[in-house]
Amino acid sequence: ISGKGMSAALYMLQVRLLLRHLADFSDNPRSILSSVNKNVFKHIKKGLYFSAILANIKGREIYFCRAGHTPVIYYNSVNRSCCEIKQNGMALGLNNTELFETSLQDYNITSNKDDVMLLYSDGLTETMNTVRNEFGVDKVKELLISNSHKSAEEIKNGILAEVTKFRGFAEV
Repeated sequence: ISGKGMSAALYMLQVRLLLRHLADFSDNPRSILSSVNKNVFKHIKKGLYFSAILANIKGREIYFCRAGHTPVIYYNSVNRSCCEIKQNGMALGLNNTELFETSLQDYNITSNKDDVMLLYSDGLTETMNTVRNEFGVDKVKELLISNSHKSAEEIKNGILAEVTKFRGFAEV
């Protein structure tokens, strides 16, 4: 959500409720994001914009759509590699025309046992240390590969521990 503080938190709450409501009527991530965008322009403060990624998981099939959010990092357990999935998608709240609609791209993956899909915000990769170096996507990929055999909770905790160690005493 653009902005900070209590007002941004309240707008985020409205958007989350809207997402949950719309998900009751569709399981298509692109369709839901399109409806959210229309409703943001219709019912929520003008000038508000935000990124999002929405996924629907059915068995081994993962369907998702990204609207301006950071790319998904996907670990493929068969070839033991990570890639960023960088499909198009404009942030919600920036445009309420066909331009927004055509910017969204559906993506689907047939997952394998032990694959890992990481959804994250830019705050993870853009965390800086005391000499102003960023943590970076490559470091996240390395951590995902080296921790891929662990549970989701352990992967999350491992990444957060490494980010904290990297940041050191740098200001947040």
